[in-house]
Amino acid sequence: MNRPNKALVCASGAVLCWATVASAFKIALAQTSVYAMLAVAAPVAAIILAIGVTIQGKWKELRKACRSDIVYCCFLGLFNPFLYYIVLFAAYDMLPAHVAQPLNYLWPLLLTLLLAVVGRQRIPALKFIGMAISLAGVAVISMGDSNNGDTLSAAGYAVAILSALLWALYWLLNNRMKDRMDSSVSLFLGFATGSVAIYIGMIFLPVGLPPLSAWYSCAYIGIMEMGLPFLLFAIALRNTDNPALINQLCYLAPFLSLFIIAIVLRESVTPITFLGLTLIIAGIMFNQYGAQRLYKRFAAMAIAFLILPSFAKAQDPVVDISLEARADWQHDRIDGETNKHNTGFKGRYLNLKISGQINDQWSYNFRQRLNKTISDGAFFDATDWIYLTYAPTSRISFSAGKQVVAIGGFEYDRAPIDLYYCSEYWNNIPCYQFGISAALRVSTKDVITGQLVASPFRRAEGNNNNMYAYNLMWNGNHGFYQSIWSANLIEWSPGNYIGYLSLGNKFTAGIASLELDLMNRAASGHRFFFKDWSIMTEAAVQPTDRWKIFGKFTHDYNKSGSTADLCVMDGTDIYMIGGGAEFYPLKGGRHEVRVHAAAYRSWGKNGNPAGVLQNHQTFIDLGITWRMGIFSMKR
Repeated sequence: MNRPNKALVCASGAVLCWATVASAFKIALAQTSVYAMLAVAAPVAAIILAIGVTIQGKWKELRKACRSDIVYCCFLGLFNPFLYYIVLFAAYDMLPAHVAQPLNYLWPLLLTLLLAVVGRQRIPALKFIGMAISLAGVAVISMGDSNNGDTLSAAGYAVAILSALLWALYWLLNNRMKDRMDSSVSLFLGFATGSVAIYIGMIFLPVGLPPLSAWYSCAYIGIMEMGLPFLLFAIALRNTDNPALINQLCYLAPFLSLFIIAIVLRESVTPITFLGLTLIIAGIMFNQYGAQRLYKRFAAMAIAFLILPSFAKAQDPVVDISLEARADWQHDRIDGETNKHNTGFKGRYLNLKISGQINDQWSYNFRQRLNKTISDGAFFDATDWIYLTYAPTSRISFSAGKQVVAIGGFEYDRAPIDLYYCSEYWNNIPCYQFGISAALRVSTKDVITGQLVASPFRRAEGNNNNMYAYNLMWNGNHGFYQSIWSANLIEWSPGNYIGYLSLGNKFTAGIASLELDLMNRAASGHRFFFKDWSIMTEAAVQPTDRWKIFGKFTHDYNKSGSTADLCVMDGTDIYMIGGGAEFYPLKGGRHEVRVHAAAYRSWGKNGNPAGVLQNHQTFIDLGITWRMGIFSMKR
């Protein structure tokens, strides 16, 4: 593994560790006290750090260090883990996890203030904008929980913010050792000393060790919060050529954490919480990366406005309009009898597509199904997507409008016009919804997207538009391997959520390819794995650019005993296997014609009597697809 990839893998591992610990805090606190919890977690972390120092061969750093540096690192152990984690755990004891966790991420904002007070560093005027954005996030979170009828402790808010202040102070003190001792060694010294201080404190305080049942969660915290992620993060920073990117990845952790909090702890995580957290992180990132760029941009705009008006030239728009259509003849037999309603000639799709580039930063996309019925004058029922995208840099973009719900998998990702038969899950998921999304290109081969959209299941609740889906997606393209992975938290009824873990994988070798999609689903309070899932796989060979031969297998399974899954209903255990071929008599340029022949056989039980796949079903499909470029303009 090369150094940049090693850095990304280690940073991602650290992010995943940190994403789980907020839930672990609450689980441990339900069984023991704050101090007892720390009495187990801190020594476990010291052991993990000692193992990490040994593996990396860093003990020689300790032998070379001067005595004053060793004493200083030991002194820092009184801040972290001793004082900091007592305050942090107390905040989680007083507040719901989904409130305490975002507040703790205020520490970079408080660090800026500390640098101004202690280090007498002037705060640039634009950084006050970032501070105001983050503080607005805190206000949004507090007001959101008040509106939900929850009465939260004001002292809890104060303790959570104090924990952020202590971490900022620790960062400031620890930064002195940045170039004088390896971070793993200095952290080990701090945790070893902090662990001793914790046990000395137990002599004078009326506390004991936690019950045996709590040791597992406390040890987990020591490993996944205090020890392992710091080792991984240090390795990532040593191997990366882009430390800013590694630091930015850390801000994925609180969003992932909210997903896990909702699923594991069953706390009511509302859009207000996500909005508040987004504002907190946005303010921090603005201060870290945006303020300086804005200064430069304002200066450049002033020069352009005052000096160079005669040379200004707006970039001309790009417009592309096209139509695509598909017509099939199909034959559907279930248990030896022809399904007359699904047999014969059918016009399947007639889509109008319009896309354009307004300038270097703004673009738009629109696709309308002209053959889809519009109910009650709701024009957007027949709109697959219509959204505007703003890309301030080549790495970051924001989109708003109706868009594809960000769920992983290659079957799900492919346009419906290019699919001839699909899994039961695909046939029942309403995949286009209004919302907003943000994408970060973390490397030339990887994109992370966060999305907030209306719930795909809002119509099942009488078109309740106050239901939401929270989605996080990774798109990767690494030569022979491509990925579309997602973690999703979707409101299936008001206040109730179902979580998805959907892993789309594609392997390519020459003319052959294999797509393998693995999806697991679970509602709050149910076992997450292996009760409700789907597998979709397709193998294909393309001997020429005009021919494609493929085979496909899907298996949808749900024995969860829950009504939460509205796509693959409880009691389902249905298989499907099929194959087919495509041929392009016309390909290239702005016009394409494709003919296809495909068939499948399905068997098993579908918990939905009206589902698409049924027991002993045979389906044959022959058809033609054509794409027509109508108009393209670039001025």
